[in-house]
Amino acid sequence: MALTTTRSIITYDGNGTQKVFTFPYTYLRAAHIRVTLIKANGDEVQLTPGTDFSVEPDGGPAGTVTLSTAPAVGEK
Repeated sequence: MALTTTRSIITYDGNGTQKVFTFPYTYLRAAHIRVTLIKANGDEVQLTPGTDFSVEPDGGPAGTVTLSTAPAVGEK
């Protein structure tokens, strides 16, 4: 099966409590998912897999990212 590489981005607004976020994109491995926290001041922080977030399942037509800390209000 061929998989076309595209850049797919979903942005969620932080509310200080939500830590689980879904995405509807096909991916082969959890290691292929990149998560970036955008601070209220616009600074971007690359989160570390296994420490800052986890992805389930390890590949499939869609997935779920679970953050270790919920993004604050004003963060994305």
